[in-house]
Amino acid sequence: MKVKNGQWRIASRDIFRGYKCTHCTQLSMAVAAGQQDIIDIVKPYEEDLSTKLPIIQGNIWERQIFDEIVESIGDDFYELTSFSMEDSLAAMHHGYPVIAQAYFTKTYDDIIWSGLVDLMVRDDYELYYEGEKIAVRKTEGDPTKYQVFDIKHSKKDKEAYQMQIANYQEVLIDLGFASEKRPGLVLKDFDIPTYDYVLIKKKLDNAREPLFDMLRKHSPDEPFDANKMLWHCLKPSTCLDVYCDYPKLCKEKFIQEDHLFQLPTKHHTHLPKLQAAGLGTVESLTHVDSFAEVPGLKPEFVEHYTRWAQIVQEEKTSGKPYYRQIARPTDCGLPPLSPGDLFFDIEWFNPVGNVNDLNFMWGAVDSEGEFHAFLADDYDEEKKAFQDFIEFSMKKLEQDPNMHIYHYHNPEPIRMEKMRDRYDYLHTEIELLLPRMIDLKKVANLSIEPGSGSYSIKKLERYYEADNKLNREGLVAAGSDALLQYHMYAEAKKAGNETEAKEIMQMILDYNEDDCLSTKLLAEWLH
Repeated sequence: MKVKNGQWRIASRDIFRGYKCTHCTQLSMAVAAGQQDIIDIVKPYEEDLSTKLPIIQGNIWERQIFDEIVESIGDDFYELTSFSMEDSLAAMHHGYPVIAQAYFTKTYDDIIWSGLVDLMVRDDYELYYEGEKIAVRKTEGDPTKYQVFDIKHSKKDKEAYQMQIANYQEVLIDLGFASEKRPGLVLKDFDIPTYDYVLIKKKLDNAREPLFDMLRKHSPDEPFDANKMLWHCLKPSTCLDVYCDYPKLCKEKFIQEDHLFQLPTKHHTHLPKLQAAGLGTVESLTHVDSFAEVPGLKPEFVEHYTRWAQIVQEEKTSGKPYYRQIARPTDCGLPPLSPGDLFFDIEWFNPVGNVNDLNFMWGAVDSEGEFHAFLADDYDEEKKAFQDFIEFSMKKLEQDPNMHIYHYHNPEPIRMEKMRDRYDYLHTEIELLLPRMIDLKKVANLSIEPGSGSYSIKKLERYYEADNKLNREGLVAAGSDALLQYHMYAEAKKAGNETEAKEIMQMILDYNEDDCLSTKLLAEWLH
């Protein structure tokens, strides 16, 4: 969102966010209007979009599609480089079979929308997949009309994507260049879905209405009252859904406002019912009898939230890690520790233009604390890394029939099964190992109630004092950062920068070793 010549200027992203999140829209408006007191508040929480892997991969995927089209039709592909409606119109009048990055703009009374159309395909041509590459071929159609497409590095056709192409189609209709063919998306799973314009235009209209209403009620020269601003998304999941600009600010405000999102939630309808009953903070719930009646909530759910509020509040007020033990872990599926035990964690990455993930690191710490890693740079090496890890595990089993493989949550066994099926390989070994896999998240869920209100292993580490035993400082901060690091590693390898690639891979190895060691420490603590 921007302000130019006293008018609001928006993009498709603003429309979707305005429909979903008042907080995001208010902050976008205040920042676009140059309101300094708001800018000063949000600036420390700005996200560096150049480090966001989905954006990086989206740009690479777009360029890959363009290159494949050039390979298919050569000079019949025309890519615009200017933000000019006149240049885009000139390209359509010229009649290029495929036009990329056309700039569209439309004024809705006092609000200006603009956007870049990834692809416009002339009506007498069509996009199709030839194997795993996009291609273009001649077909029947009107050579004066165009069909619009947007390129998304995604397997899913999200509602926001549909609204985006509806906006492009709307402008193309106004200009008189719209094909009767349905607008579509180019997705990374080699699919090109198209959509009924009437249906997706209705979604667009429904989303635009609340945004336009907000913009028209608040001119760019009218400052927002910071005390009346909504300083966080409606709920944590909204941050992800709308790509909030300030997710760390939202997280901080949820805690400052003592929001109920700090509690483990049984169902998304429960918290609004508690709030409607005047119980909108964790602290307020600590004063409620667990047998109290809350309209629309069953007694067992009231008991759940009041109990958790007391636990979370205790940790917050004491300033020390606090948890309640509700069962013995050994009664919740935790077997005795054994010398052959392994503590296991997989790292994976989805390369641009590939449907399948690349499971590039199979890491495990043994009972002595020694780290073992099996690595892959491509899919051929992936099979070898998978085989080496399974053989390593089978040797442990042969040496110690009581061994188990501990992991946290379910990706590890799921990915082992997927690898077995992908390569039709090691069926017997996987069948022997799967029953020996122990998900410590399930054990923790059944045996403890942590004052963090979260069963994320990073949040549990405070209880078994992992901070004193791990090297989290200076390493990649989370799995998403490990994915970015792996992308940087692959780019360094491609460029021949072996020293840089080696340094990046060592960071990922150190991160994975810490995850494996944390799993080991958790297993020992639960015992």
